[in-house]
Amino acid sequence: MYTLLIFLIFLSPLVFFHELGHFLFARLFGVRVEVFSIGFGKKLFSFKKGDTEYRFSLIPLGGFVKMFGDDPLRKNEVAESEQSYAFNHKSKWARFWIVFGGPLANFLMAFAIYGFMIWNGETVSVFKVGEVKSDSKIAEIGFQTGDTLLKINGEDLYTQEDFASMKDSGNIFKVQRGDKEIEISSDISGEDFLREYYVNTQSLEEPSFVNSKGEVLFVYDQNPLPEETTSLQELILRKPSLVYFYDQDKKLVGQLPNSANSIEESLWNHDYYNLGLKVKNVISDSAAEKAGLKNDDIFIASGSTPFYQFTGLRKFIQEQKNNPTEYTIVRDGEEQTILLAAEEKKHGDTTFYSVGIESSVQLHQTPKKYIEGKSLMKSLVMGYKRTELKMFQTLEGFKKIFFSNSSMSQIGGPITIAKVATDSFDKGLFYFFRLMAIMSINLGIINLFPIPVLDGGHILFLIVELFNRGPLSRRKMEMAQQFGLSLLLLLIMFALYNDFSRIFI
Repeated sequence: MYTLLIFLIFLSPLVFFHELGHFLFARLFGVRVEVFSIGFGKKLFSFKKGDTEYRFSLIPLGGFVKMFGDDPLRKNEVAESEQSYAFNHKSKWARFWIVFGGPLANFLMAFAIYGFMIWNGETVSVFKVGEVKSDSKIAEIGFQTGDTLLKINGEDLYTQEDFASMKDSGNIFKVQRGDKEIEISSDISGEDFLREYYVNTQSLEEPSFVNSKGEVLFVYDQNPLPEETTSLQELILRKPSLVYFYDQDKKLVGQLPNSANSIEESLWNHDYYNLGLKVKNVISDSAAEKAGLKNDDIFIASGSTPFYQFTGLRKFIQEQKNNPTEYTIVRDGEEQTILLAAEEKKHGDTTFYSVGIESSVQLHQTPKKYIEGKSLMKSLVMGYKRTELKMFQTLEGFKKIFFSNSSMSQIGGPITIAKVATDSFDKGLFYFFRLMAIMSINLGIINLFPIPVLDGGHILFLIVELFNRGPLSRRKMEMAQQFGLSLLLLLIMFALYNDFSRIFI
């Protein structure tokens, strides 16, 4: 019920503003609106004001505006005295704007959300650079693991979207490194930066470990514990001579001197293992299940090769391919040996090997910062740029899905939307409204697809009518509508299939 409530709170404004766009342009051009409905199906309640019935219906996945005389094939059936109020008696220009008004309202809604948040000030998660590969372009530019990006070319960094607005050359990054602020100059573009970043960095992890008894402990090199804690990778780079153990309530429970080459090796030697090596879930009918692996088992080694992190275990599994390999695990406080052979999998042209486990790894929770609000004019300019950027990114995303090798499994339906909306709401209103802006842009663009029954289909009919010097025949219109409805239902069913696959498979 909680997820359903958040879903309705999230979706209702998107639907309302879309239909309001149609409504306002219809009234602007003098078209009589008979019904303004939020939702489809059975009418829950309604009221009438003027010529319009305002309706709330059972299925909240959309809405509609019913206009007087909206059937172009019944143009001659409208009485002469009523023609000035009929949609099908308006000019093509007027009908275009009435149809386009819905998507336009969605774009303006996103622009308003972005602009208001920038004007009001935003609390955002800081962008902390992940574990950088030493031979990567990111390292060559001058970035180091744990760097916090503050500004790009003098402008505050809100989210990763802001990288796309970088110049083609001459970019200046302002970075927090430890207690110092430094500047890094580079000619790399925003798109290239993000591509290099995702290929050549690993996500930062929390410094969480588990002992042979199954107790989870957090390791830091400071006592008392600071408000803003660091990641495991940053801790390793600092090479502390002494570390402190904290329980899940962040209470100090012990300490350990570093007596090995690295803090991870020292902890491993004292039977403290990275939490990422603990099995969170064994996938049904996988190689791991067939080998007898269980939830909460801890991978610690294979022969003389110790595992310090989940990334090391994953790399080792890929190297062994599908050869049967002995692994040492800890189960119920005791070491055991299992024989495990990974299964060969394919993703597109890529071959990889999987044993079928989900890791207990905890990603590092980066701290948040408050960015003060900008002036109204600057907020409007930045809001426009952010809306424009997100529109181009969305179009590029759809292009990759439909015209390249990108998987159609990326398409999500109402269940996926409900989940991400709930997750963003739980994180904070800033994330919730940002997601609402993104979804509003998606809704506007999807409605402009040239599919009959969508707004883009109606615009396509207007273009055909312009060259045809009149509407298509009833038979052709019915065929186009049936095709469009079938295609739309197919996409809906595909999205629902993906939704349920993510839950049950």
